[in-house]
Amino acid sequence: MKTNISELRPPFPHIIVPDFHTVKVGWYNCQKDLEQQGIFAVIEVTLRPKGKSDWTRIYLGKGRSCIYEDLQGATEYEIRLRYKVGDSYGPYSDSVIFKSPTEPNAGFDLHKAIESENIDTLSALLEK
Repeated sequence: MKTNISELRPPFPHIIVPDFHTVKVGWYNCQKDLEQQGIFAVIEVTLRPKGKSDWTRIYLGKGRSCIYEDLQGATEYEIRLRYKVGDSYGPYSDSVIFKSPTEPNAGFDLHKAIESENIDTLSALLEK
């Protein structure tokens, strides 16, 4: 019995390690079960800032996790998965929303505000 790619529900993405610029995404390894059925699929992971229209592919492969290292701090993101078999793609998983933490203040920013005697900027940096 041949399975239609449009019927393959992808695993749910799990956010493992978010930090200022990096996220590790994991998922249940279903590929072995699919291969026993004669389906050789890879996982595609896509990500976008919440509210934006364009998705970015951050992974395509057979692993159980991926790491993306180009996040912006203090930003909400959506992430989703889908299977790819040959040239065909299955449906997307539900998207998962996560927020990258706020970046800590850099010493350079504080030094610059103090040097320029900009009290408003200094206050804003210290309130973060």
